[in-house]
Amino acid sequence: MPDDGSGGGDGEKMVPERDLLAVKRSLNAKIQTLETERDAAKQALDDKHQELLRVTASLTDVESKLNKAQGQMAEVDGLKTQLTEATTGRDEAVNTLTVLRRMSAAQVLKVDVKTLEGKTDDQLSAMLEGAELVGKGKDGAGGTPSSKDLAGGGTGGKSFEGLTPREKIRTGLEIQQQSK
Repeated sequence: MPDDGSGGGDGEKMVPERDLLAVKRSLNAKIQTLETERDAAKQALDDKHQELLRVTASLTDVESKLNKAQGQMAEVDGLKTQLTEATTGRDEAVNTLTVLRRMSAAQVLKVDVKTLEGKTDDQLSAMLEGAELVGKGKDGAGGTPSSKDLAGGGTGGKSFEGLTPREKIRTGLEIQQQSK
């Protein structure tokens, strides 16, 4: 019986084999295309998954560094507080020292403490040094400079007799400046 596609004996229509082969080739090509697309999608998914893992690791690293930085900031804040307290304590000690130096200078210079208010520690040191130069000779005795000072040019020939303590200090400071 010729193969004309008219069918067999049971009322079924027969499809020619070449048509079946063509359909099979077409389906195989579609399967191949779908498998290729699936593999590409799977590769893209794997790439995205790897990127997600890298981002997650980076995020974990950043969170760790942030926690460490926050701990260091807390430590810095503590150190700032200690520095502020130390600075305040130092300032109070310097102020107390300056007040005590004024009181001591007032006794040495035989002046009222109020006249020394506002003088810095450096100014008080200069006054006391001047008073020491004026009030004592190099031999340690009080009063006018010794003959050794006068012979060595100590006062530059200036006499301290009849001078007030302040004038003595000024004169002593002038002599000191000249000797430098």
